Amino acid sequence: MSAPKPIQKLLNSEMSRREFLGFLGAASLGVIGATSVIRGLNGLAGRHVDNGYGSSAYGGDKDSSSRKA
Repeated sequence: MSAPKPIQKLLNSEMSRREFLGFLGAASLGVIGATSVIRGLNGLAGRHVDNGYGSSAYGGDKDSSSRKA
């Protein structure tokens, strides 16, 4: 099994230690950033935000199961 051509080209290219470390750092930040964005988007999907009149618990109980129907 061989690597795709762009990866193979990158692995075969000559680079200095400084270039290698820079590439490694950029790749690490890219992976960390991508996972953070995905986690953030997943967290927003399930969140329900109540804003406006009646959204606070002041003067009453926010739990709807304790309200009388």
